[in-house]
Amino acid sequence: MEQVTADTKPPAIGMAVLGLIAGMSSALLGIGAGALVVPTLSGLMGFRLKRSVGISLGAMVGIVAVGLITEVVVAFDNIRWDLGLALIIGAQIGVRVGGRIIKFMPDKVLRYLLFALLIV
Repeated sequence: MEQVTADTKPPAIGMAVLGLIAGMSSALLGIGAGALVVPTLSGLMGFRLKRSVGISLGAMVGIVAVGLITEVVVAFDNIRWDLGLALIIGAQIGVRVGGRIIKFMPDKVLRYLLFALLIV
């Protein structure tokens, strides 16, 4: 499969459909949309795995914001702000550690880790 470069772009409609599926899955199932976006970008659309992670992280800002606003409006009682804050604190540490590790991790190892995570 040809790798996507800065000069080649996947069709915008394909990215929009992927966003639609990721957003619905996130809202309906509470799964991280990245679990769908990263494998699709790297496996089907030809992006390098590390680039797929970066694109996914950038998109999550908007997806999470809309998801949170929707949940506040539709089902405010479902939100436990105290537990969410605890998750945020842990995630802040995890993201910083993971961000440093991914710089040095070979794509092949990262691919195996993603595959193992998706299996579990």
